[in-house]
Amino acid sequence: MSALYRKYRPDSFDGVVGQEPIVTTLKNQIKHGRIGHAYLFTGSRGTGKTSCAKIFAKSVNCLTPKDGSACGVCAVCAALKQGENIDVIELDAASNNGVGEIRGITDNAVYTPIYGKYKVYIVDEVHMLSGPAFNALLKTLEEPPAHVIFILATTEAHKLPATILSRCMRFDFRLIPQADIETAVAAVYQNEGAAFEPEAVRLIAAAGEGSMRDALSIADRCLDFSETVTYDAVSRVLGTAGRERTQALLFALHKGDVGKALTVAAALAESGRSIQLVSNELIAFARDLLLLKTAGDGLLTDTKEHIEKLRLLAESYSVDFLCAVIGLFSGIEQELRYAQNPRLVLEAACVRAAKLLTADLAALEERVSRLEKYGVTVRAEVPGDMPADGRAAGMAGTGNAPAGAAAENPARPTDVVSVWGRLTTRFRRNNRLSLHYLAGRQNKLSIEGKTLTVRASDEDFLQLSDENTRREIEQALALDGGGLVLRIERLDGGGLDMDKELGRIQKLAGEDKVKIIQ
Repeated sequence: MSALYRKYRPDSFDGVVGQEPIVTTLKNQIKHGRIGHAYLFTGSRGTGKTSCAKIFAKSVNCLTPKDGSACGVCAVCAALKQGENIDVIELDAASNNGVGEIRGITDNAVYTPIYGKYKVYIVDEVHMLSGPAFNALLKTLEEPPAHVIFILATTEAHKLPATILSRCMRFDFRLIPQADIETAVAAVYQNEGAAFEPEAVRLIAAAGEGSMRDALSIADRCLDFSETVTYDAVSRVLGTAGRERTQALLFALHKGDVGKALTVAAALAESGRSIQLVSNELIAFARDLLLLKTAGDGLLTDTKEHIEKLRLLAESYSVDFLCAVIGLFSGIEQELRYAQNPRLVLEAACVRAAKLLTADLAALEERVSRLEKYGVTVRAEVPGDMPADGRAAGMAGTGNAPAGAAAENPARPTDVVSVWGRLTTRFRRNNRLSLHYLAGRQNKLSIEGKTLTVRASDEDFLQLSDENTRREIEQALALDGGGLVLRIERLDGGGLDMDKELGRIQKLAGEDKVKIIQ
């Protein structure tokens, strides 16, 4: 019994998966008789380059093509199927890369085909040819006989000389979408009479990484491993972490439990799992949760039951945490590839990820502690309309402070550090760098009542003008409970540019919000 990827290799354009633009173009060329003399098929492994080359070679020689495809029943098609047609010559440049092999091709190219209209040369892995071999091929590519077609296939087109590239019609084969691979693998299993779980097929398609051949090879191994192809069986064949352990690892990272995270990682490593696949599966799991939180389930290809389970899990994680995990573990891919001990790389990444939330909490506690040194009461504000009696202000973050306690605290309105910190934080958070320059320069700041005075020179406020200034300043000043006025006092005469900038600021923000003192 032959391997699945050989048994189910497409023999017509209709069987090619995931390359519709290329298939359509090649079929139209055959239908309209616009056949080129040299083609370059490039792309990742297992995307259909060699298969399309063989199908194209058969179709251009077919005696009765149908809609640009070979009929499969004429004498030419039958001869090709039985391996008797010598008009289609295949050469593996990986093992036949010398100038002698190429000269043999060019010398025989002058002879007319025996069965069909064209003599087709398919050179696979053409980037492996030597320099002299490329030179020997170049002359024939430049002025080929009318009955000769060259199809060069490679995964590394950048290694081909520019003189070769310029003489070929190039087709870039894309990675096959996972959904298409899932459909194809499921069809193969059904045709083989094998029982399988949809989740198992989905995992096989994801492991194929856009390569149909790789996916079918994995499917073949799983078929031999278990009578019923289940998710757990595929996980064991692939050496991945498995759904439950992946969830346990992400949960430990989210809770900041370094010990638990390292325990799960150690169990995965000791079970012989591939460290790279463990990292990839964690990234994929975090990505699914992130999509559910931000874009809904439209981008997920999964069963409704599993999506609902993921939706419940997604509620426990923040978008920032999931993005951080994806970025962190994606960044260790190169390290894992070349590391002598990949387990250490994974464990270090787990420690960093587990510290994400705890570090943020520690930083927040430190900021609260500093503010309290200045006599500032930290409170939690409720979004939306606030009651007129200010009861929401009594929801203190440090103890049960009575309503209006912050207003009674005389230190709060005169705390330059606190108010200025909230103002600049607002601008940093929204990527507004205009006020960032003055952060920490309290010697130029003062507060009297509800007026925040900034003594600025020309260069300090040269970049403040922006069409979003009004909205940003209003929202920044509103952080102090509203009513603050930004008073800009110029330290020097400045120039015409500064006059325009400050005038624009005042116009956008409103004279009641921004006062300019010359």
